[in-house]
Amino acid sequence: MELLNKSILLILASAFVAGCGVKGAPLPPLTPPPLGRGEPTYSDTTRKSKQKVRPVIQNTEDSNPSGGE
Repeated sequence: MELLNKSILLILASAFVAGCGVKGAPLPPLTPPPLGRGEPTYSDTTRKSKQKVRPVIQNTEDSNPSGGE
């Protein structure tokens, strides 16, 4: 029975040590990743966009539907 307890303890201890992961401070990559190719990848970005017409809302005090002063 004592051999079984030691075996289980050894297995658990080795699993704990193996599961610790990488030790030490994280390091930056040796070469920085490229951010892009310098040109847009979406083909519609080169076209001119159309200006949207927004309606103008006129605020008049005499047409206040809330019934305030």
